[in-house]
Parts: sequence; C-alpha cells; structure tokens
Amino acid sequence: MDGPLDDAEFLIRSANRVRLLELLVEGPHERRDMQDDIDVTRVTMGRLLGDLEDHGWVERRSHDYHITPLGRIVFEDLDVFLDTIWLAQKLRDLISHVPTEDLPIDLRRLGEAEFVCGDPADTDAPIRRMSDLMGNADHLRILFSIVMEAGPRTTAERAEAGADTAEAVLSAGVVEVGRNNHRLSEYFRRWLEAGDRVYRYDGEMPHTIVLADESVLYFVVNDRGNVLGMFVIEDEAVFAWAEETFEQHKRAAERLDVDVFTTDNSEHPM
Repeated sequence: MDGPLDDAEFLIRSANRVRLLELLVEGPHERRDMQDDIDVTRVTMGRLLGDLEDHGWVERRSHDYHITPLGRIVFEDLDVFLDTIWLAQKLRDLISHVPTEDLPIDLRRLGEAEFVCGDPADTDAPIRRMSDLMGNADHLRILFSIVMEAGPRTTAERAEAGADTAEAVLSAGVVEVGRNNHRLSEYFRRWLEAGDRVYRYDGEMPHTIVLADESVLYFVVNDRGNVLGMFVIEDEAVFAWAEETFEQHKRAAERLDVDVFTTDNSEHPM
C-alpha cells in the first residue's frame, strides 16, 4: 500500500483531479458536464474518474458520479491545506516585517482580511484606503509609530466636519517630527483644537494600528518606516487585541495640548 504522501502527491499534482472533487462536493454530476467544465478529452476524463474511483473517493451511480464520504473528507482537508499555502504565499514577503512575537493572534486570521499592497506602480494605495476608512468612521482610535501625513490631515478634516471625538497615541518620534514640520504641526493643531485627544508614548511601539469602527487597520512597515501594505481586518479576536494594545499604550502615555505643536519653523514636510 502506498503511504499518505504518495496519495497526497497523486491528488495535488493534478489540478483536474482537484477540480473534479470540487465539482462533486457541490453535488452529483454527469460525466459529460464535468468533461465540459474542465475541458479535457473523453479519454482523459475516463482516466481521471477511474483513478479517483480506484482511491475510493468517487463512485458512479447510474448516469451520475458522486463523491464518497471518504472523498469528501479528503477534499475538505485539502481545501484547508490549500488555504494555508495561499496564506503562506500572501505573507511570504511581509512576515519578516511583522513583529509576530508581539502579535498574539493566529496568523490565519490575516488570510481572511483585505490586504492593500503598496507597489511601485501605486505606492500610495494603502494610504488612500486608510484615509477613506478613517474619514468615514464614527469611532476612531489611532496608534501611530510612523509618520504618515495623510493620518493627521484626514483626522483634522474629520474633526472639523463635526465627527465624534477621536483618540490617538503617537510615538515620541512622530510627535517630534510633527512639532518640527510646519504642515504636520498645523494638522495636529487643528486636530486638537477640534477636541480630539492626542497622547505621546515614550516607549517602544512595535505596531501601527487604527481602529475604525469595527475594523482594524494593521500596517506592515519596513525598517525604514515605509508602509509596505495594510490589512483591513474584521475579526473579533483581532479587534479585542488591537483595542487592548491601544489602551495599554494610552495608559502609559502623556496627553498633549495644542501648545506642543505651536512652533515657529519653516521646515517643509516629507
């Protein structure tokens, strides 16, 4: 008898075999319909079905083919495995920039999230998506460890439009850049004057997060502070973690007033 790896290789080395199981999981099918769906010859279809029957995963009943209980188990577990492989491919170029030791959630949850990637053709895609979600949120909490001009600009505009009060915890580095940058300091002043609450956190801040209503915006940032992409996550466990992370930083932070960003400088923004 072949080992389990032999049967696994038999199945996954043929996309047509996987597709046949996928069709039959949906319900019984006639041979001709499946042949048309995967676009193979009659001879090839006969060989595919014969192989799956030999493994006990498919059976013929009258004019229809059915998946067996064993075949259903095999396909369902294969589907989970393929989802895991897809997630690994999705995260392969990003995971080294995610501080996973400080992210106590199952990475599989990221696979269900929207991911907005910055690429050479459109580096600002994550920032635009962030601005859209922040601008339309009723409840907003921000944890920023990097400088993104669109963040304070969008929040200032939102506050001046009469939106509910937002809160932000900024790293000491972000506050310093904001103080010494004319345009950024203006955004922060407008933000504070509208009634929003801003705090400075002096410790290490490994994550950049926005809680916009029930969504978590999680930023993937490289060592130079450049945004590689952003996950938009709607998951209760992730939201609970992000909310607690925000509150922990807020409790250890110092609230700022508008005078912090009242500086006389002419430095141009980044």
